[in-house]
Formats: sequence, C-alpha cells, structure tokens
Amino acid sequence: PLVLSKARLAKFVEPNNLPEELGGTLQFNYDLWLQQRRSIDEFSRTHALTLSCMEQLLTLLGGHKALRPAEADVELKRSAQLHTHVQRSIEAAIEMGKRSCTKFVA
Repeated sequence: PLVLSKARLAKFVEPNNLPEELGGTLQFNYDLWLQQRRSIDEFSRTHALTLSCMEQLLTLLGGHKALRPAEADVELKRSAQLHTHVQRSIEAAIEMGKRSCTKFVA
C-alpha cells in the first residue's frame, strides 16, 4: 500500500476535500455517513425484493392463458395473495425511500 504524509497528501488533494483528521477543512461525520449508508443498503435490498416479487407475479399471470374453470379459482386466489404481497413490498420500498431521503435533507 502507498503511504503518504499529510503534507504530501495535500499536494494531491485540495484541503476542502480532506477531513480535518488529515489536515483538511472538510466537515465529515462518520456516524451520519454510516447511518445513511445503512439506510441506502436496506432500501436497495427492499427494492430488489420488490422487483423479484413483481417478476413472480408477472410470470404467474402470464402463464394462465388456458386454464380450466376449476384451476382458475385456485390460481386467482394465489394471484391475489401474491398481488397483496407485491403491493405491500412496493409500499414498504416507497416509504423506506422517503425516510432515506429525509435523512439526507435533514
């Protein structure tokens, strides 16, 4: 690994881009950054799960072109349950996104 002194580092990086610990003037709150990063990671996981659920619902709905009436009732119930799950996932992702955005603005 390359190791530079603070003085030498200042030759390559503007002081306003360096945190105070490295001789710069950048105000950096590691705890806040970590909190925001965790929030983004959680939102990303929720988003991926929501997309997966939506794809499952689309696959389920696309595969029912020629069902007999007896099968249709069972599949409609399954589709309704999956739709409810997808809807809740979407709402959770939206709410989580809103909370994350307010953390960045605050």
